[in-house]
Amino acid sequence: MIATAHCQHCSGLFEYDGMSRTEFCPHCGKESAVAKAAPVPAPAAALAVAKRLVPCPDCGQTKSIRALWCPGCGSLGMTLFRFILNIYGTICLVSLVLFVVGWIILQTISRF
Repeated sequence: MIATAHCQHCSGLFEYDGMSRTEFCPHCGKESAVAKAAPVPAPAAALAVAKRLVPCPDCGQTKSIRALWCPGCGSLGMTLFRFILNIYGTICLVSLVLFVVGWIILQTISRF
């Protein structure tokens, strides 16, 4: 966790790791006592990741919403309908990519 502090000697602002009680000021080089850093609110990226994590209904371990099975107990975490929908979506995506690549190859060949 990165925290900021003011030097007691030169009043310069500097960053430190937040783990130790004293740090050396990069401006004047003298050692300054730093206060314990207050907890920083989680950034938006960490909150987005937390929204995609759910507890397993069988064992309670945290897993991704998109996981096919729980890494802790191995139970299936989705219904058969969601599983088939995921497979269908993957097949459609792969088909689209292959179509675009094939079209690019045909366009390249037809120019010669």
